[in-house]
Amino acid sequence: MTIAIIAGTFDLSVGSTQALSAWTAVSIAAHFGVLPAFVAAIAVGGIVGLLNGSLVVLVRIPAFIATLGTMFLISGFTFIFTNGQTARFNGKDFVWWGNGLIGNIPVPFILFLFCAAIGAITLHRTSFGRYVFAIGSNVRAAHVAGVPVDRTILFVFVVVGLFTGLGAGLLGSRLYSAGPGLEPGFELNVIATVVLGGTRLAGGRGSMFGTVAAAILFATLSNVLNLNHVDAFVQRVAVGLVLLLALSVEGIRQRLVERWNRRQRPGS
Repeated sequence: MTIAIIAGTFDLSVGSTQALSAWTAVSIAAHFGVLPAFVAAIAVGGIVGLLNGSLVVLVRIPAFIATLGTMFLISGFTFIFTNGQTARFNGKDFVWWGNGLIGNIPVPFILFLFCAAIGAITLHRTSFGRYVFAIGSNVRAAHVAGVPVDRTILFVFVVVGLFTGLGAGLLGSRLYSAGPGLEPGFELNVIATVVLGGTRLAGGRGSMFGTVAAAILFATLSNVLNLNHVDAFVQRVAVGLVLLLALSVEGIRQRLVERWNRRQRPGS
C-alpha cells in the first residue's frame, strides 16, 4: 500500500482480498500442504490486483470507485463461494509460519521485515521505484518525460495484491482459520498506517521505513491496551486519536515549511 499511495493511488479492496486469500490458504493447506496454500493465496491476491489495475488503467475508472466496487464484489463472492463458513486447519507445518519462532523472533515479524526490505529496495534502487515517485509527484510531467504510466500503475496494483495474498496466508496460519468476514475495516487500518508513517496521501513522497515504524507503533499500542484490559471500543478511539494527532503534526509541519520557503524567496 505504501508503493500505491506514493504513486498517488490506493486500494480499498485489500480487506476483502485478504479474507478470500486467507480462506483459500487454509482450505488448500488442509488438503495439499503448505507450499500450494501460500502459492494459491498469493495468486488470488495477484489476480484481484490485476483486476483492479485493469479497471483503473484500461477502463479508466478512478481508483476509489474501482477498488470500492471490487471490495464489495470480492466480499460478496467470498460469502457465496464459502457459504459463509469458516475454514479451519491446525497442521503443524502450516501453523508454524504464523506462530513459530526463529531464535526468539516470531516468523511473521521476520517475513515482515524481509518484505519491507524488498519494498524499500524496489522504491529506491529500481527504475520502477523512480517511476512510482515520478507519477505520484506529477503524473502529466511523468508522462511527458516518457514514464510508462499505465504499465507502472497496473503493476502497482498487482504488487499490492501479491503482498496482500502473502499477508493473508500468514494470518490464516496464525489464527488456524479464516472466514469471509475476516478483519472488517482492514483496508482503512492499512491506509492509516501508511499515512501515519509519513507517506503523503496525495502521492510523490514516502518511505518504507516510515510505514514499518508506524506499523510497529500501532502493534505496540494495541498490545499495551490489551495488556491493560482496555475495552475494544476504547482502543479504537485511542488509535483514532493517535492518528489524528500524527496527521495534525504533519499538516502543521508542512505549513511551517511553506511559510519558511516564502520568506526565503527574493522580494518576499
